[in-house]
Amino acid sequence: MPPVLSISNLKVSFSSDEGPIGAVENLSYSLSANQTLAIVGESGSGKSVHALSILRLLPPSPQCKIEGQILFHGKNLLDLPIKEMRKIRGDRIAMIFQEPMTSLNPVLTIGEQIAEPLLIHRGKSRADALKEAARLLDRVGIPDAKNRLNNYPHQFSGGMRQRAMIAMALSCNPEILIADEPTTALDVTIQAQILELIKELQKEFQMAVILITHNIGIVADMADQMIVMYAGRAVEAASMTSLFKTPSHPYTRGLLSAIPSPDSKKDRLESIPGRPPDLKNKPRGCPFSPRCPEVQARCRENDPPSFDLGDGHRANCWLLENQ
Repeated sequence: MPPVLSISNLKVSFSSDEGPIGAVENLSYSLSANQTLAIVGESGSGKSVHALSILRLLPPSPQCKIEGQILFHGKNLLDLPIKEMRKIRGDRIAMIFQEPMTSLNPVLTIGEQIAEPLLIHRGKSRADALKEAARLLDRVGIPDAKNRLNNYPHQFSGGMRQRAMIAMALSCNPEILIADEPTTALDVTIQAQILELIKELQKEFQMAVILITHNIGIVADMADQMIVMYAGRAVEAASMTSLFKTPSHPYTRGLLSAIPSPDSKKDRLESIPGRPPDLKNKPRGCPFSPRCPEVQARCRENDPPSFDLGDGHRANCWLLENQ
């Protein structure tokens, strides 16, 4: 089966007084129907910028430059007229945004916001759209859903707002769901419930999912494939099984070692020293070299290429050159 989404050499840069800022550099991947792709990395790694690029939600201006291809069923979304893009956005490709309190409109009821995509994309009457909104709220676990349609976002708890965002994203039965940090600011119990809900709904709606997170541990049993991003680049990509079994980039190994484990005999959690580079002033050579515990002299001089490790597993690290 051909992929639902195929991204080739995606580059996103922003102009600044200090020169261009490369937010995403040469990102490529394919996403198949019903597949879950996890994109993992620290804040500022380009995860969310790449997602906004898919939906053409970055502000169109000379200060923002997008290059490459984003093919949705063979059509390059970057070349579509904005009118055609609006027909896809929120309908065939939907997104759950990071912070539901700022993503939901505070002056509109929850029911009105869930019904809006149905009015725009499906041409339903207001009564039918609200009826469907109540059904969706009930499906995502909101009690007394019909009466909660008239509530405003501030009347919902954080977990309930996130469930309402999921209901809104699923209202038109999308082919692709992009979940950008869907568990941010939620307690651990609610996090698990939200992720389990996304898994259930994926099976029910038969959609592909792009799950964006900084927490590699929460996607371990959800994703089929994973891309690890650092400073705008995909430094490792593999199946979930392969990546957890044989992590090949030092940054990936650092992320995995930071996952809390009840079986760990260590007194403290491990961490990656330092901080991600300033995108306006990236280090020469490998961008991870200033923080890498296995750094070599050439790492500081030359950016490593992507090495093919077999079975779709790739990583950008000089340590892999002769493997």
